[in-house]
Amino acid sequence: MIDEVKKAKPEDCLAGGGEMGALMRSLDWSKTLLGPVSRWPQSLRTAVSILLASRFPMLIHWGPELVQFYNDGFRPILGDLKHPGALGQPAYPWWTEIWDVLTPMFERVLAGEGTWYENQLILPNRNGYIEETYFTFSHSPIRDESGQVVGIFQAVTETTERVLDERRLRTLHDLGINTATAQVTQEACRIATETLSQNAADIPFALLYLLDESRRQAHLAGTAGLEHDTPASPRVIHLSAEDKPGSWPLARVARTGQTAQVDNLVAQFGALPGRPWPESPFVALVLPVAQPGVTLPTGLLVVGISPRRALNDTYRRFLSLVAGQIATAVANTRALEMERKRAEALAELDRAKSQFLANMSHELRTPLNGILGYAQILKKGKTITDQQKSGLNIIHQCGEHLLNLINDVLDISKIEARKMELYPKNFHFPEFLEAIAEICRIRAEQKGIELIYETLTPIPKAVRADEKRLRQVLINLLGNAVKFTEQGYITFKVGYHQEKFRFQVEDTGIGIAKEKLEEIFLPFQQVGEKIRETEGTGLGLTISRQLAELMGGELKVESTLGKGSVFWLDLDLPEVEWIDVADISENNIIGFKGLKRKILVVDDKWANRSVLVNMLEPLGFEVLEATNGLDGLNKAHQFQPDIILLDLVMPVMDGFEATRRLRMMPELQGVVVIAISASVFDFDHQQSREVGCDGFLPKPVREADLLEKVRVHLGLEWVYEEIDSKVQLSSENSGLSSQDSLVVPPAQEVASLLDLAMRGDLKGIIQETTRLEELDQQWVPFATHLRQLAKSFKGKQIRQFLKNLKSEKY
Repeated sequence: MIDEVKKAKPEDCLAGGGEMGALMRSLDWSKTLLGPVSRWPQSLRTAVSILLASRFPMLIHWGPELVQFYNDGFRPILGDLKHPGALGQPAYPWWTEIWDVLTPMFERVLAGEGTWYENQLILPNRNGYIEETYFTFSHSPIRDESGQVVGIFQAVTETTERVLDERRLRTLHDLGINTATAQVTQEACRIATETLSQNAADIPFALLYLLDESRRQAHLAGTAGLEHDTPASPRVIHLSAEDKPGSWPLARVARTGQTAQVDNLVAQFGALPGRPWPESPFVALVLPVAQPGVTLPTGLLVVGISPRRALNDTYRRFLSLVAGQIATAVANTRALEMERKRAEALAELDRAKSQFLANMSHELRTPLNGILGYAQILKKGKTITDQQKSGLNIIHQCGEHLLNLINDVLDISKIEARKMELYPKNFHFPEFLEAIAEICRIRAEQKGIELIYETLTPIPKAVRADEKRLRQVLINLLGNAVKFTEQGYITFKVGYHQEKFRFQVEDTGIGIAKEKLEEIFLPFQQVGEKIRETEGTGLGLTISRQLAELMGGELKVESTLGKGSVFWLDLDLPEVEWIDVADISENNIIGFKGLKRKILVVDDKWANRSVLVNMLEPLGFEVLEATNGLDGLNKAHQFQPDIILLDLVMPVMDGFEATRRLRMMPELQGVVVIAISASVFDFDHQQSREVGCDGFLPKPVREADLLEKVRVHLGLEWVYEEIDSKVQLSSENSGLSSQDSLVVPPAQEVASLLDLAMRGDLKGIIQETTRLEELDQQWVPFATHLRQLAKSFKGKQIRQFLKNLKSEKY
């Protein structure tokens, strides 16, 4: 049986609904425009019932006067100023401040159109001030029993906090990204305040002050929304013990590191920008610009609070994060500035070091020029004894050793300054390797150890690389092997390995402990017995590794303490074509073909001029001397030289200025100018080219380099001293008359000697000549001659001599 349904009463539409339901039930509706509930149309009662039953914020506007109903969810949206007075009252005048916004919305709905608005800016006065708020809401028409629109149903969500959070997060993000590009602190402050100015709704104005080192003054470093030099934005604020009335409390915040709030801004500073709102801000915060964990700030941030937002905890946290971001930007740029200052200081030290090394190089190379120059000149003398020649060889070797030490120091300086450059050229590869092995074999044999040179694969006839630097690396590796090996042998192996050319040096020396393997490549580090540490500069392996990397390789090492070491280097050396030329490099030049040539030597040091004069005059050149650039110009005008050898650093007038002036003299524009300097730095080379020099020669001057420059620029053909393969010996050396021919041993003996020569075994040749003298007195002249060549380290002349004998005699 179906129970009888209880008949509903009109007041039942107000049932439930929480606080707002109770308030509606308590209201005397008869005194309102709608009258008692019993007279309400069913459509209104139904709508109100739905509204009270929902927990979602809802609002009803009913009738021509738009009488308002709202539920518990909507009540907080009204604020304290409109609730509860707005209940049952027409929308106007309760929403007069936004009526211009609501009217077109209501007109659309009353015309029967449903509407939707997302994150709509609404500026209500709900708490005693015009407030920036955002809402997402829909308007739906309410129809009566006849189908006419008689009301508006509104579902609302306030999105103010979400919109503000997104906006503030965007500001923090932009602040971090933008300031990260700053290189100096002032730039970081400018970028920071420019970024803050883009969020005027939260930051109507901002002033960023930085404290000086004494913390007695705050200097304005950036502004947003406010010009400099207003009463509120002085450029400099003196931080006294107490802040003055009418000023920002910067001293207190700088001292305590705590944020300070400043009220009544208009009374203190006058109207301030409230962008984008017309009202002036009423409140500002002074925040410390300090990184987390740091008490004393490096700066102070004054921020105006929006006149249309309450300064709540969320707002404060946002501004604290802004100050923190700025503190990070300031700290980062100051760290960059300190790093730049350190880099500049180091660069200045590098410049000072380079200048010192340049001066040192110049001062050492100048006397070395005289020592090595005259050693080269005197060794060519025809009347010197073997003892004198040996002494000159020692002088020359010691000078070269000192020059190598100077070059090592300069090389490490260039490498550290990243100024080392490679100069590749084509060169004869087998001769290059044999010469290196020969040089190091002599040193090894002096210690009684054997140096074995092995080619593991066929090697190209010519390659392209920086010959000087590759030689430097290989001689250093072999030299170290000799230095640290007391017995056994050293093996120099070369050949292709995995499509690259491998140079490998093995020794049976003292070896290196595993933990010391990296130390040996550090500057000025030497690993081994103390007695050996006094030899060399400790830069060889450092330079060798860096040069290896410059050449595209890597220097590697394996070693066992007490057993020996293996160093190897793999390089990609392009094979190139090579045209054989007559080997006359070791023959003495005694003159040149053609007309007499004039050379002007310009140098303020007599010793340097003397070296050049004595190298050139014996060859038939007419040489004139000048003591400085000005003297050189005057004499060049009169002498009309074919070539000028010009020192760069001189008193009165240096070589650079002299060359500039020379190139402006029509009668001397075509003369060849070779710069000669004790400086080996690239900027001197480059500057000498820029002013008009045709070439450059470093001091000490090597005779071969000098003569090659002269030959190339003057287009000369040298005349050489002839060396007869039969070698007519003087009666003083051979006991025979000058007309007697040399008696040569049998073919197998010559072949044995040639084999030793091809291996660079000069010690073996000397031992073999002693044996030949004992076997037959007729072979004494032959043996004596070979011994003299071996003691003078003339490996190439020995090979040529024996090859000629073999082809002519056998």
